Amino acid sequence: MDPTPGRESASDALTSLEAGTVVAGRYRIERLLGTGGMGAVYRAEHVHMRKTVALKVLHREFVGVNEVVARFEREAIAAARIEHPNVVAASDFGKLDDGSFYLVLEYVDGKSLRELLAEGPLPTSRIVEIARQTALALNAAHAAEIVHRDLKPDNLMLVPEPDGSSRVKVLDFGIARVSVPNTPDATHLTRVGVVMGTVAYMSPEQATGQAVDGRTDLYSLGVMMYEMIAGRQPFEADLPSQVLARQLVEPPPPLPPDAPPGLVALVLHLLAKAPADRPASAREVLDRLARLSDAPARPAAAALPPRVMWYAGAGVAVLLLVVLVVALGGGEDTAAAVTAESASPSAGPAPKAPGDKAAAKPASPASTTAATPTAAPRPTATTARSAQKAGTKKPRSGEQKKGERQTGPGGIYIPPPSTWFKGLE
Repeated sequence: MDPTPGRESASDALTSLEAGTVVAGRYRIERLLGTGGMGAVYRAEHVHMRKTVALKVLHREFVGVNEVVARFEREAIAAARIEHPNVVAASDFGKLDDGSFYLVLEYVDGKSLRELLAEGPLPTSRIVEIARQTALALNAAHAAEIVHRDLKPDNLMLVPEPDGSSRVKVLDFGIARVSVPNTPDATHLTRVGVVMGTVAYMSPEQATGQAVDGRTDLYSLGVMMYEMIAGRQPFEADLPSQVLARQLVEPPPPLPPDAPPGLVALVLHLLAKAPADRPASAREVLDRLARLSDAPARPAAAALPPRVMWYAGAGVAVLLLVVLVVALGGGEDTAAAVTAESASPSAGPAPKAPGDKAAAKPASPASTTAATPTAAPRPTATTARSAQKAGTKKPRSGEQKKGERQTGPGGIYIPPPSTWFKGLE
């Protein structure tokens, strides 16, 4: 006898599909994976191909509800129309002997984003990657004129990859808006989908029964990204009606201050109340996520060998010393004097340093030449140019006394260049 809608619970309707039951002559039930409002999902194996699949069976209590049956069929159409690695694929659809319907989906073994969020906020790189793969799935769905309308952490599966990464799989197109030509009940089914949405992730236009497009999915993506950053939903309340009211009128609370500004700006853009104020498409979201993930990290400076560091430091020190002497000397003439091998004997007498007993006794020009070079006067640019005009010539290196240290103006000793790196070769 056919079951009467409303008289049989979902759990009773599922007792016939026990482990070992073969559905449609080719799918052997292995175990129950979970139940939802419209049906139950089993892990099964194709008996001929030896391939593991997910078998979704509509609750028998809904067999007589045409709208739900049509919705179930439209889920099959949506999943089959989108061929993308980030979307769970559909491979079969049919009707059982008891009047119920089944849908065969790609089996994915992983962890839902909901389970991952239970562990707390995610690192930025993980958030960007999950959002990127989700946006890829949405881009493919919207290109096929399909709006998911129930995007939430429960419907994102993270499947481990051999290289240690995770692949995002978007599933459950049960309340999707599918553009199917020549379908008279399409508008009515859209209204059913609005009622069956999830308030916490539902866009304001969807929650208020307005027409929706792909931007409603982008809003849901923004809510999930907010939750991945903050570890909580942007709009929380005790009752769904309170959550809905906050969704409609309140701005989202500030995100943690350590969140990347570019990521925060994208989330707030996705959470705009009006669809026109959000990104125009999933493609635009992908472009912005690419800029976030491609931002170059500041490279660490390579360490130089100690010998090279010493040479570099010595070179800088000598350069600074020359600049200092030029500044004290007053110009180009002083710089020439610094590089000379001896001071000019015509520079005149020099004052003695403080504390020198001979300071009170003036020195003759001859004694000044033979005195310690530190007593040489500091020439100015004016006196140096005057000396050049008068025909004064600088002594050659041969006139320097053997063993006498060479100094520049101010008594600063500058060793010969040949001795700068002596002993380091």
